[in-house]
Amino acid sequence: MFQSPPREGPVKSWLLVAACAGLIFTAIPLARPMLRWADRHGGSQQLRWIALAIIVVAASVAAFYLYRRLRCLTWARLGWLAAVVGLFIYLVLEKMKAPSEALHFIEYGLLGLLALRALSHRLRDGLVYVCAVLVCLLVGTLDEILQWLTPGRFWDVRDIAHNGVAAVMAQVAVAGGLQPPFIRGWTSPRSIRWFCALSATLLVLLGCCASNTPVAVAWYSDRITA
Repeated sequence: MFQSPPREGPVKSWLLVAACAGLIFTAIPLARPMLRWADRHGGSQQLRWIALAIIVVAASVAAFYLYRRLRCLTWARLGWLAAVVGLFIYLVLEKMKAPSEALHFIEYGLLGLLALRALSHRLRDGLVYVCAVLVCLLVGTLDEILQWLTPGRFWDVRDIAHNGVAAVMAQVAVAGGLQPPFIRGWTSPRSIRWFCALSATLLVLLGCCASNTPVAVAWYSDRITA
């Protein structure tokens, strides 16, 4: 529960990140059939309640672990966990247009936790939380690129923003609620290098996506079919 440094090797930690990202990518062609199936079996709105149940249970388990196992559940920690749960409930019920977006939030929240665990093998200061969010944004951008290549799907920067919010909420829950004792301080040269590399990669990917305007796509199509 992020109270000690990772015990597994970094390769295993990054394989878990890759597996989570792979599941997210695999869901791209299956998303619409799954929604149609959900509509036929009780309605896709149930996905919202499933996502809400997952986040409430996860926060409750974290609070119980801090209280019973570590004896360090303070009002401040409980407040951070409650704030994350409250914000999630608000976003799911008031701001998300499609019920499936709620489960997408869960996916990227989990990805953020796995990315944080993997990065903490080498990064032990506060910038690790920002780097974990950048990893999620990179995966989210690749996810949108794959959707753009899938018939009937399209690239949407709004989805990337949603993924980033989910990752940020996961980091806030860990930093404020769990408060890993082995992560202290804000800047180390290694963390800055990771931050710059991840930021530069993300900007390149977003630039490539932004350049694929309808005019550019039409230009590609004319040349390819010619």
